[in-house]
Amino acid sequence: MKRRLLSLALAMLLTLFAFSVSVFADDSDVGTDIENQYSMRFFVDTVAVGNDDETVQVSINVERNGGFAAMIYQIQFDKDVLSLEQQPTLGDLEGFEFTGGPLQQGKHIGMLVSAENVYGDGAVVTYTFKINPAAKSGTHEIELITNGVAELPDGGKIDLEIFDENSYPILATSTMGGITIPGYTVTYDANGGSGAPDSQIKDKNDSVRISSVIPERDGHQFLGWSTDKTASSVKYKAGDKYSENANLELYAVWKKLENVAGEIDIAVSAVEGKAGDEIEVVISVANNPGVGGMQFDVVFDETKLAYKTASVVSYDEESGITLDSFMFTKPNIETVTNKLPILLLANVENLVGDGDVLKITFEVLDDAEDGFTDVSVIPVEFFKYSGENMSEATLVPNITNGGVEIVSQLLGDIDLDEDVDIDDAILLFQYSVLPDVYPIEYKGSVDFDKSGMVDIDDAILLFQYSVLPDIYPIG
Repeated sequence: MKRRLLSLALAMLLTLFAFSVSVFADDSDVGTDIENQYSMRFFVDTVAVGNDDETVQVSINVERNGGFAAMIYQIQFDKDVLSLEQQPTLGDLEGFEFTGGPLQQGKHIGMLVSAENVYGDGAVVTYTFKINPAAKSGTHEIELITNGVAELPDGGKIDLEIFDENSYPILATSTMGGITIPGYTVTYDANGGSGAPDSQIKDKNDSVRISSVIPERDGHQFLGWSTDKTASSVKYKAGDKYSENANLELYAVWKKLENVAGEIDIAVSAVEGKAGDEIEVVISVANNPGVGGMQFDVVFDETKLAYKTASVVSYDEESGITLDSFMFTKPNIETVTNKLPILLLANVENLVGDGDVLKITFEVLDDAEDGFTDVSVIPVEFFKYSGENMSEATLVPNITNGGVEIVSQLLGDIDLDEDVDIDDAILLFQYSVLPDVYPIEYKGSVDFDKSGMVDIDDAILLFQYSVLPDIYPIG
């Protein structure tokens, strides 16, 4: 029954259009201005709405109007963002009658007819859309189509055209408008420092993670963020989740370092892995003046990585590092989300030397998309021994963050045939010499010797790996 009513409505629409053309075919006192008709412009409003708005009105407009008397058109819109619950209303151009097709998800066909040419600029018809409460921030397009053919719900087709009173077709083109939903903004103020994170946009009823970017300020240690510019205590730290439907302005909280004891460099390795792999990220130190302890958070994207375990790195005779003397308690895997709290404490001594400190094992989740995902170190405190007493050290950390390059390809499978062989080495050799002539689609790193550049040495190593993978590893 519903299908029959729908077909009947469309038939009436087409019949009315055919009738209007026959009416317009008679002689008219109004002259036809072809030049102005061809310069006629139709456009759709672009409307900014508030995050809490439930409906929005969007008009189809005409300007440089040389006169027209009939119009069949279609609008298309994102059905996940907007919905129509009523037919549109006529705009401020008098003389038209409106007939609309059935209300549909994502599109609507309508027709305007008049007994004579209608001149002047303004709104032709106005739509009232309901906004989905879960709509994401950004601009969502609404397209007006006036030249072409539209598919009807019952499988038929209809020409989308504009006519003057003599049924002369007037040139018009598709055009875009839309609605803009601002979202909520998280902004960062370095509060006397520099290098504040970029602003973030949060969708309604969604959440964002506080940025892991650390600002800098001479003679000060960064503690975290607060909503109070004069605060001495922290309200938000990197990786914390913010879910409120409100803008958030954050100010850096600083601790003045009265006697700076020096600097220490902390770096996170960059590794590669496929979905389902267990990979190992290494945290190392350099320029170490001797520490008795370190406390820091390791922040990662829990939608791509899952924490498995962590361990202190063993003693390295070559570098002379003694940092394996740290006492370390593994974080409880059941309580870790996207932030891994780390506390390393030595036994009544300051530890010197540079090298790897901690190894963290993550699992790349099965649904993780290809691309680089950050693993960041957020320092909290450093400690030094004076005799047998430990106190906070005023060290300034220089952080180099790393992460995981997630690739769907087999490591070294340059030609994507799911096998690593000499053919892959040849392709890599060609790419290393003439990358513009011999491009490759492999998404992962091909710097297999970790030299910082892709060259013939990487192709040679890949060739060796293809023959003797256990002797010449590339991972």
